[in-house]
Amino acid sequence: MHNHVLVESDPSTIIDLSSVGVHSALLNHSRLEELESTMTEWVNSPIFYECHDRKLAFKLLTISLAHTYIFGRFTLTSYAAQIYLSLRQLNPLDDQLGEILKINSSVFQGELFTNNVYNKPGDCHAHYYDMKMAYEKVAGDINAIKLFEHNAIEYGVNHAFSSSSLWNENMTVYANYVEEITNHALPVFLVVLISEKAIWEGYNIILDQLNEHESFDLFRVFMRRHIELDNDEHGPSTVLWFNYYLDKLKPSQRELDRAMDVAIQFIKLRIKTYRY
Repeated sequence: MHNHVLVESDPSTIIDLSSVGVHSALLNHSRLEELESTMTEWVNSPIFYECHDRKLAFKLLTISLAHTYIFGRFTLTSYAAQIYLSLRQLNPLDDQLGEILKINSSVFQGELFTNNVYNKPGDCHAHYYDMKMAYEKVAGDINAIKLFEHNAIEYGVNHAFSSSSLWNENMTVYANYVEEITNHALPVFLVVLISEKAIWEGYNIILDQLNEHESFDLFRVFMRRHIELDNDEHGPSTVLWFNYYLDKLKPSQRELDRAMDVAIQFIKLRIKTYRY
């Protein structure tokens, strides 16, 4: 059994999606306030403010390792796949779409096959492996990680997470949900957009609070690089594609409602993974 402790904190960061230039169809949606409120709860997760405690800092790093695995294996790969599949519904790329695809392709590279965190020559891998290095630096259980990776391929992520000693059942539920929802275009486009915004905000809070021990230095570098990338490149790129998709492919109100349902549930399940 795992004890889930919730610490009350006054949110210092309030999410306002109008500030990032998202499409009016989202800004005028009846559930926008609920989406922003849920995002605000995410970025003000109590553990972000409590990670000056060394044990909670290690707990947060371990949770983040799982999130990075899920993002690299399911979320962003599906985001890329759904973008390219969407192109089949359009004429060959004109200059506008070509530019949008070009900058989003830099997001794929910058997350999935890169050395843009620690800048080691010869590195060309997903950010999960950078996070794993940060986990190893704090003397994390690498054998448990190797077993998890083996089980994830051999038996699937449900078995890998549920049988792992590193995470509780909330992470299993979250991983299964992400694997399911990323098979659909508009939900994954919205989930990636809100993730880029919320992760950027959350990392800023964590950096202010994180335990100062040198063993967390790689974790600090990881977050600083993500703050730079998400704010300058990745976040704006996902907004551009989301807006273009709504303008050109004109999904129905029902499809947008479904994407909002998925995004809000995604956040709620993500929040539960931070409980300790």
